[in-house]
Amino acid sequence: MTLENAMFCIAEKYPWTATWLRTGHIILSAGGRAREARSDQEPCPANIEALGCTGVDARGRLAWVGWDLDVGHGTRVFESTDAAIAGARRLRNALHGLAEIRFSKSGVGVHVRHLWPNDDRPGDYGPVFAKAYAKRLCLPVDPTPLGRQAFWFWSRIRPQHAFELIEPHMGIA
Repeated sequence: MTLENAMFCIAEKYPWTATWLRTGHIILSAGGRAREARSDQEPCPANIEALGCTGVDARGRLAWVGWDLDVGHGTRVFESTDAAIAGARRLRNALHGLAEIRFSKSGVGVHVRHLWPNDDRPGDYGPVFAKAYAKRLCLPVDPTPLGRQAFWFWSRIRPQHAFELIEPHMGIA
């Protein structure tokens, strides 16, 4: 099975991921090591632990922008999950509801994703946009994940609340 096939299987089992999964820049964790895949046709490792991607599509265009609101780890963190959710809701409101809020892979942190309009903007604009909004809203987010714009969408081990929806992206069924 290729990584592309694995992503299609994830989207089939967890339909919410279909909006966000992109085959342009796939990330995976296997054997305790995370990395970016060389190609979506790369074989999916048997010992895969997590699979995700960036918000850049296969043509290098920006498809979505994400924010990682950490709780308990990282260089800039929220003091609690409730505080991270409150920060995520402020961000979602600033984006006029055009953002999805979900728990992270750990089920403790919070991720916010904003679907980008199809305007052929290059993928490297994502970190610029994410950092600008975080600064504008004074969100204590680590700039390194904002720069990577890489998020997990599936994990073999799923703690309570992992990837659970908190608030939907307006206009997405």
